[in-house]
Order: sequence, then C-alpha cells, then structure tokens
Amino acid sequence: MNNLKNTAALSELSVRQLFEGLSADAMRDLETIKAQEKYPSGSFLFKAGEDPTGIFVMISGQACLSVTGAKGRRMVVRSVGAGGVLGLSAAVSGEPYGVTAEIVTPSEVAFIHRDEFLRFLQDHIDACYRAVQWLSNDLDLAYAKVRSLHEGRLRPTNHSDPTGCR
Repeated sequence: MNNLKNTAALSELSVRQLFEGLSADAMRDLETIKAQEKYPSGSFLFKAGEDPTGIFVMISGQACLSVTGAKGRRMVVRSVGAGGVLGLSAAVSGEPYGVTAEIVTPSEVAFIHRDEFLRFLQDHIDACYRAVQWLSNDLDLAYAKVRSLHEGRLRPTNHSDPTGCR
C-alpha cells in the first residue's frame, strides 16, 4: 500500500509547474523562446526514437505517454495534463525520445526548442535546478512503477482507461 501512495505523490510532483517561482528575468526570457500551439486529439508531439527537438509544456488538455514492446504491444506509461512537461529528459541529454507522446484530448501546448532551452538553462541557474528536480522526480516515479509492476499492483494494459489513454 505504501508504494501506491508514494506513486500517487510522485505523480503529483511530476505535473507541477516546472517554471513556477523562477526569477522575473528568467520568466521574461522564457516568454521570448516559447511558442504555443493547439493540437487536436490523435496528434503526436513526438515518437519514441526520434531526435529531440525540444520540450513541450501542457497548457490545457491531456497527452498520453507510451512505449511499444519488442512484440509490438503498446503500453501506457502515464497520462499528462495541464502543467506537465514532456521531452525534458531527451532535450537535456540529447538522446532520442524514449516514449511516444500522443494528444488524447484537444490541447494547447507550449514548445521550447532544444537549443534555446539549453541556453536558457545555462543563463538561469534556478531554472537548471528545477529541471534537475523534475528529472529526479521522473526517475523516482519510474522506480516506483517498476516496484509496483514487480509486486503485481500495476498491470500493463492494452485498452482505454478513464484518463483517455488507449
């Protein structure tokens, strides 16, 4: 039971505002490098294996993160709503996206190009620290999910769930 409680708490942490509480200078600089766009259901922000183009911040709506196993079976990793950040790990590491991000409800999403985001992190140490916190929280969430899978508390599914992820 404690693992499930920890998983829920980590999930809450993973969707808090990444840029909340940054300095006025950082927020001003952030406004100049982000672009917002509306996406219909069924759109893909990125697919697993693609080179990272940047990070995506959910303003409204819902996205679903998934992976595909060796046998072609799709497994939902998690659902991400308003305030959620997608692609941060790949954008920072330069490695291909490890998951596919699909929009499941009409959404508004902010995008920050990878090069501009990395420059932003170099210029604003408070933002860099926040990015490290996010990455750490995501890693902790992944560990908790693996533990839960091992204990049989979570089962991979291949069907729709109440969050809209299929």
